[in-house]
Amino acid sequence: MRNPDEWDRAYAAAGLAFDVDPHPELAKAVGDLPPGRAVEFGCGEGRPAIWLATRGWRVTAVDFSPVAVDRGRQVADRHGVEVDWQVADVRAYEPAGPIDLAVVLYLHIGSAEIATVLRRAAAALAPGGILFVLGWDRSNAVAGTGGRAPPTCSTTPRK
Repeated sequence: MRNPDEWDRAYAAAGLAFDVDPHPELAKAVGDLPPGRAVEFGCGEGRPAIWLATRGWRVTAVDFSPVAVDRGRQVADRHGVEVDWQVADVRAYEPAGPIDLAVVLYLHIGSAEIATVLRRAAAALAPGGILFVLGWDRSNAVAGTGGRAPPTCSTTPRK
């Protein structure tokens, strides 16, 4: 799915996919960090963004599906946290830096587009900022979804 209308239909047809429990790898990598400013790219319903906000982070969550963003906003409201929700295409989104944490989880776009998103995210990082990326294994493109790649995330701060 490459356009907001397709994602809107998918989100509208399903119940809320997640609440605020974070992806275990994200929790392990950043759970003990002091709060700062974060951006979640391609947030969908914003589970990581909401989780970070519950931990004191100032978070911007970006997705091009208004339905997904609205659903995330509802969950954040239910948990009493503020998230700066942005309906925007991450392929063109320019984060206002500096940010302390950029989160990119399972972004469903082509590799050249992901490279562009990652370059922009990395460029917006403050010194010591972290770019956290987690995606599907390459074999999922051929065999279909169904397995996570071994964790390939790094929390090495930007120098």
